[in-house]
Amino acid sequence: MPLVYTLPTKSGKFSFKILPIKISSLRPHEETIPQETEKLIKGFQKNGVQKNPITVDESSLTILDGMHRFEVAKKIGLEFVLAMCVDYFFKGIEVKTWNRVFDCELKEALRIVEQNAEQVGKGDFLLKSKSFSIKFELSGDKVTQYRKFSKLVELFKQNFGEPRFATSTKSKKDEIVLVPPPITKIDVIQSAQQGKLFPPKSTRHVFPVRLLLAQIPIKLLANKKLDQESADDAVSAYFRSLDLVLVKGKSMLEGRRYDEENLLFFI
Repeated sequence: MPLVYTLPTKSGKFSFKILPIKISSLRPHEETIPQETEKLIKGFQKNGVQKNPITVDESSLTILDGMHRFEVAKKIGLEFVLAMCVDYFFKGIEVKTWNRVFDCELKEALRIVEQNAEQVGKGDFLLKSKSFSIKFELSGDKVTQYRKFSKLVELFKQNFGEPRFATSTKSKKDEIVLVPPPITKIDVIQSAQQGKLFPPKSTRHVFPVRLLLAQIPIKLLANKKLDQESADDAVSAYFRSLDLVLVKGKSMLEGRRYDEENLLFFI
């Protein structure tokens, strides 16, 4: 039997499962970055563990978080990947986006955008400076819009260098923030089901609870002799031998900021 936990959160009681899932049954919604995948492969092989679980919508088996870990698991031949399964439509789960911040002047930014998007009064994509906010329309479905947005980001990178990723739209003098179109949960599910994936770093999910450092030996996940029930039992037995620690409040871990109100660790 898989492990099931329920925790009180600001949005109500939040339940989730920890279990291994067959890689062949999962559906990603975002593309991956090859260089990031290669780095993670080295970490998996060096440490012999999957360090953090992926997060999956239990109903649709859409991967919400952990696209690169999933890609690594496929590439190194694992049968299962450890997952935290959630009800994606629980009101406490939010899907947000990543803004890109560039060091440049508004005049130069407008020149690039206006060559690639039609300016309208009500649009999907926002260019924001300290003094101005301007919306632009990107035609097509949501994934197509994001592909066009990614091309704009690449043009900005060619002209102004690498961006900083930000969750806020605030900017300083001589900074420009590119704010992508909003994404809904339905957009994410449809992308996964249709196999029409968003570009990397399109979505940013915030969960009522985030499970970290649930390290599981990859030799267990690679065992092709295990059926689902046997794999569930093996993973459950492994984690029941460890202590579960709850940390409340937003935290920094390994250089990354987590906006979740609850972080869980197995030690």
